[in-house]
Amino acid sequence: MSGAERLAKAQEACAESKAVYDACFKAWYESQFSVGVFGTNPCSPQWDDYQRCFVPHMTPPKPTGESTDA
Repeated sequence: MSGAERLAKAQEACAESKAVYDACFKAWYESQFSVGVFGTNPCSPQWDDYQRCFVPHMTPPKPTGESTDA
């Protein structure tokens, strides 16, 4: 599977978690960051959820028959 195909699958599979993160980030950015309140980003849990969904889709599978032993 090509990188573009993996990206398309990740975007489809993770659309809901991305939307949740985007909504949280937008609200935080508009209400705090953009007015000079630079505290902790409260959307870290949503980002982590999105990454847990997205990253596995983007990681190419290991070729079969190759050992991972050093």
